Amino acid sequence: MSNAPPGPIELPPLKVEPAGDMRPDQFGMLRQHPGYPPAVILIFEAIASRAEKVLLDYTRDGVAVRYNIDGMWVQTPGRDRMTGDALLMVLKLFAALNPSERRAKQQGFFKGALNKDKYKFELVTEGVKTGERVLLEIRAQKKDIATLKDLGMRDKAAEQLKSWMTRERGLILFSGPLDSGLRTTYRSALNSTDRFMRDFRSVEDKHAPEPDIINVEAEFFDSRAGQTAITILPKLVLREPDVVCVPELNSDVAKSLCELSVKNPLLTMTRIRAVDCVDALQRFTSLHPDLSLFAKSLIGVINQRLVRRLCQCKEAYQPPPQLLHKLGIPPGRVNMLYRERRPLSPEQIQQLQEAKQPVPPPCPQCNGVGYFGRVAIFEMLEVNDSVRQGVAQRAQADQLRELARGAGARSFQEEAILQVALGVTSITEAQRTLKG
Repeated sequence: MSNAPPGPIELPPLKVEPAGDMRPDQFGMLRQHPGYPPAVILIFEAIASRAEKVLLDYTRDGVAVRYNIDGMWVQTPGRDRMTGDALLMVLKLFAALNPSERRAKQQGFFKGALNKDKYKFELVTEGVKTGERVLLEIRAQKKDIATLKDLGMRDKAAEQLKSWMTRERGLILFSGPLDSGLRTTYRSALNSTDRFMRDFRSVEDKHAPEPDIINVEAEFFDSRAGQTAITILPKLVLREPDVVCVPELNSDVAKSLCELSVKNPLLTMTRIRAVDCVDALQRFTSLHPDLSLFAKSLIGVINQRLVRRLCQCKEAYQPPPQLLHKLGIPPGRVNMLYRERRPLSPEQIQQLQEAKQPVPPPCPQCNGVGYFGRVAIFEMLEVNDSVRQGVAQRAQADQLRELARGAGARSFQEEAILQVALGVTSITEAQRTLKG
């Protein structure tokens, strides 16, 4: 047996661009740190697994590692405490954080590239009772902007949204819960409209800029100097742009957008966290705008959720008539529905082994999960006079939903059932999403 020391670890081709002013010689020294290989391997494996987030939970004895893939947390092999501490020190140095601080919350960013793909990483660390919790968020920096159809929006809905965005004045609300793809849809919608014949401006925090969109000129404020969007909005409007986009809201901005889009030939757009269109209206109302101006300015509200897309290994089955009736699908319209490929039970595996037959491997694309990727479902509310009156009178949620149905808004349930009928997703996944 050879006593030669093990050779150098072959690292994946991941290039890291640390934050801050790290000199090349300092980065060279960091590459020699024992935590560098496990840190790079952790990031590489997460990207290869299509993870959008990595959660590290530190305890006295070790580090639990979980990936968030298509919106679901998946347990992966953990790390021993020594390796975990070493790789965390390197991750913190990547993000220009204090490696010695294990209790207070820290947040930072760094960049990276894998082959031709570029990524931005957000690192958040904070001490908890059991030790330390670390969240690494992975954001692919895609040059190509997905179309509304790519995201899952039906042609009729896309045309409706585009028609809103051609209006001369008014307010459009883009909304969705956390991790619903709201930013992506907002960006795709902007990219789908005519930005050559009209002057588009986006009011953004210089410390949290939006991804660039051709012919949407960014106007920056400095949040660290106490500024907000309202600091630059009045002067911006004097330059008479056609469209003003304000991605992030506060009370002053909400009031200003309503007033500006009523008193000026100005189309305004913004984002707000909400579980559906009515919730978006009520959350905007909670920012205390002038209700009369808010109601008058409203053009439409869009809300969305994400459902996991069935993998190509999906299984077809014939649904019983009672199920189709419950889903509201007319008889004869759909002959087959689809569900995720079901893994073999221990009994089935044992039977195959006893019969000396090979056990089928999991699907190479989804690795046996049954789903691969996600698609959005949309709820859209085109505001009519009845809805405006309800908003102005501060109607309750149930009343607003009734008014929305009267205005022709399709519910999430209807949209989810359509995706089930088309074989895009399963009934269990639609139910999971609607409960969220």
